[in-house]
Amino acid sequence: MNGEQVGQSLPDAAGSSEERPRAVLAPAPADTGPARQVTDDPAHDPAGGWRTEGSSTGGGRPGPRQLGVAAVVASTIAALIVSAFALGLSLGQRQATSQIRVTVVDAAAAAILREAQQRVTPAELTAGAVAGMLRAAGDQWGEYYTPVDDVTDYAAVTRYDGVGVWLRVDEDGRVVIASVVPGSSAAEADLTAGMLLLAVNGRSTAELGLQGTVAALRGQPGQPVRMRVLSPQPGAQPVERAMPRNPLRIDPVSVRQDGRGILWIGVTSFRPATGREVRAALASYPNRLGVVLDLRGNGGGLLAEGVEVASAFTNRDRLAVFQRRGRDPQPLLLAGGGDTETPLVVLIDGGTASTAEVVAAGLRDLGRAVLVGQRTYGKSSVQDDVPLPGGSRIRLTVGYYLTPSGLLIDGEGIEPDIQLDAGDPDSLTDRVAVVLEGLYASTADPG
Repeated sequence: MNGEQVGQSLPDAAGSSEERPRAVLAPAPADTGPARQVTDDPAHDPAGGWRTEGSSTGGGRPGPRQLGVAAVVASTIAALIVSAFALGLSLGQRQATSQIRVTVVDAAAAAILREAQQRVTPAELTAGAVAGMLRAAGDQWGEYYTPVDDVTDYAAVTRYDGVGVWLRVDEDGRVVIASVVPGSSAAEADLTAGMLLLAVNGRSTAELGLQGTVAALRGQPGQPVRMRVLSPQPGAQPVERAMPRNPLRIDPVSVRQDGRGILWIGVTSFRPATGREVRAALASYPNRLGVVLDLRGNGGGLLAEGVEVASAFTNRDRLAVFQRRGRDPQPLLLAGGGDTETPLVVLIDGGTASTAEVVAAGLRDLGRAVLVGQRTYGKSSVQDDVPLPGGSRIRLTVGYYLTPSGLLIDGEGIEPDIQLDAGDPDSLTDRVAVVLEGLYASTADPG
């Protein structure tokens, strides 16, 4: 929200980069089998060229004759590729070559390079093919990164120059504003969470993609940015908004105690030391009626920090369960030693995603928190990076988290215990105070 990824939400820029689950998961049972190994048998070479695959010669250890035949086949394949790309052999001619099987992808690449009206490079075809494979896998969070792509670990970013929006991709692949930084250029331009971001400086975000949109929004301070946005309200029409880029500082944790004795802890993202800061806040305000953990607009971040934050409020053993294809479920373990007594409310909304959802749902399942606000985004899938030749890589969805009770957040979101529209901040404060006072009364010792 970019290790494990429970999601991706980007601050003007990408902001969700959860670490891989194995850093905090309990050891898998001995009979779960070997861990996934990344093969070095790529579908394309580092230069962006394409390769074909020879037919299988059967099992068993090859003898000298088989090795000789394999060498001939390999040489023929290499010659075939050169001929297909350089001489433009027809697909029919290649299919007629004895003992050679040319993949559809290879044939399509050769035809496009040879005959397409619009010229395209092998590297561009490679990127398009990988993107197509990710789409075929139904992986909306899958990404292909070339060696020159910016792969900044946004979970470690605390300062940047931009307009102050956090972005995510919805189920239809559209770029959406997940939240807006208070006091930023975007806030002054009346941009709000839930708006579709259609274009940046005249370029469609559908063309740019999430990473490209991030790059287009960031730049030198003072330089203007034009954003075309669409409100989610029925009948709304796209509007243009112009705003300057400004230096922004991201403070993941904010703390205040109001006149009622309620401690408000806002966590905008899970970054290094977020868990330690939350524990420090609890230690600094020991006399409190209740705690409000505000996760509204929190698009995720480092999973280990989410675990630390949750651990500050419970002594239970697990926050969630990680389910990966073909593996036994693995628990996401809590550190324990947290405050188990103070009434706790967690605020959520449509911008609450990824690690933030795992934390909120886990605390409720463990009987530790009441959730107040709106339904969350619905993102608990886990992404992992697989290196490819030449420094490129792909990011794949490899599993998802379930809450302790078995609830699947991904694609569903979390329904709050108490539905509460954003509305007036004062009314929100009053409503939360009523909830906390009720919780406090229910847990107080009889006099």
